[in-house]
Amino acid sequence: MRMRTGLFLIVLVPLLASAYDAKRVVADTGDVFVVEPNGTRVRVTSSGVDSEPSLSFDEKSIVFVRKLDGGNSQICIANVKAGNQARVLVRSPLDVSGRQFNELFSPKFSPDDAMVYFLIPFAATTQAIMKVAIANPTPQFVAAATSFWVVPHGRYRGDLVAQIRKAKLAPGYYYWYWLITPEGKEIDVVGEDEGDVGLFLEQQE
Repeated sequence: MRMRTGLFLIVLVPLLASAYDAKRVVADTGDVFVVEPNGTRVRVTSSGVDSEPSLSFDEKSIVFVRKLDGGNSQICIANVKAGNQARVLVRSPLDVSGRQFNELFSPKFSPDDAMVYFLIPFAATTQAIMKVAIANPTPQFVAAATSFWVVPHGRYRGDLVAQIRKAKLAPGYYYWYWLITPEGKEIDVVGEDEGDVGLFLEQQE
């Protein structure tokens, strides 16, 4: 029993430590905070209507969603040390091929921190991935998808894993996960579920 307990502690301690080694961002009561590795929280915004923060890979910027009156939302960006001086990156209503979209959500940085991806409620059964260059914030359509991950490392660094709805040869649809380029071109199938996605991303380390 002692040997089993000892092995358990040897494995558990590094896992617990790694969970707090990195800087991260959280939203609490509508404000965005940076959480330092030691647990210290630093307030970045104080609007009371901010959510879904994502930290840049260089840990210098945060992108997040700001809810507005009337159901509209914005994608905003702020420096982690600039207090609440956020800049609007994407405004709504957003025009995509003549259609207006008020809801913008799930923003994420590209690995080079030059681009931000986000989702819009594109159709009844799917969302759409959009992208916007931080230096030239003109949103562009990428692909219809229900969710996405940015590949941070490895051979496919900067590509996306997206859950895409496709019709079966028989009646019905399936929602598999595909590796796609930042332009929306499908590269290959990643898998059927999020476990396959996690394994693929681990292999890119």
